[in-house]
Amino acid sequence: MKNSLKKQGAAERNQQISNTIGILIVIIILSVFVWTKSSNFFSRDNIITLARMCSVTILVGYAQMVVIAGGGLNVSIGAIGGMSAVIVGALIKRAGVPWGYAIIIAILIGAVCGAFNGILITRLGATGEISWLVTLATMSIFTGISLTITKANPFYNLPKGYVWIGAHNVFGWIPVMIIIAVVVSVLLWYLFKYASFGRQILAVGSNQRAAELSGVDVGRVMIFKHIFSAVIAAVAGILFSTRLGSIGSDIGGDWMLFSFAAPLIGGTRMAGGRVNVAGAFLGGLLLTIVSNGVVHLQVNVYIVELLEGIIILLAVGLDRIREMREERRERLERAAI
Repeated sequence: MKNSLKKQGAAERNQQISNTIGILIVIIILSVFVWTKSSNFFSRDNIITLARMCSVTILVGYAQMVVIAGGGLNVSIGAIGGMSAVIVGALIKRAGVPWGYAIIIAILIGAVCGAFNGILITRLGATGEISWLVTLATMSIFTGISLTITKANPFYNLPKGYVWIGAHNVFGWIPVMIIIAVVVSVLLWYLFKYASFGRQILAVGSNQRAAELSGVDVGRVMIFKHIFSAVIAAVAGILFSTRLGSIGSDIGGDWMLFSFAAPLIGGTRMAGGRVNVAGAFLGGLLLTIVSNGVVHLQVNVYIVELLEGIIILLAVGLDRIREMREERRERLERAAI
């Protein structure tokens, strides 16, 4: 039994490594291709722009990854991120709250929104279908709150310290935004690699009933994974607004596709139970390169929507292929016992 578990763990690690290397190769090939068509692609300014763009995409992917890992979906990520940014704007411009405190308050409110999602899902059944329906409803609620606060009028003239987060580069070329994304990456890697709660999330995602029988508090896991997701989404929304220099109710409106594509491309299993933090990071980078590359290639901007849809389908297809390979490997292992 122990040998079987060791073999399974080794097989999963090898699959994650090969998947990560595969994405890295695609990124290199795509980047070189765009560079051959546009020499400005590898310019200092564009690399900094890519880093700022992908930091948000990566965080949005992580927000979804945490939920998927435990068996579920969250379509309210963009709405939570947008609402958190709007709350920051309202606190700064209308209430006169210092921007640092405004950020903390907005992230805490984001956490409350995540808890709200988690509690509703737990009470209504804690299934993938329920999580989709609940977060679809709360997406409308959170978006409505953003519209109510802004009345469709963005917040401008934000404090220099706030905008500094999205504009400053450490050592002249490393954006603060990407540093924050890397810090979150390390924390998530530790969570799923070493922390007992991270293993509980994966256990629930792999087999909810078995996890419950082994003593895992499924309801607690559901609530806290949605809190983590919402906090990451709130950070993403706030970072995005620091880069823009203004805050409007439309922030996060187009995040849904990216939120699923980044982790799925990276090797996170759609059914739950397995994540690849490094893969999700590279998945977010790949999506950003596609978006940025379209601009450099001077392709019709409307093609971006088409490409995003194709990428999602490819990501789902890859996820299904991985599942089929796992099922085949498990059948072979059982036959060999």
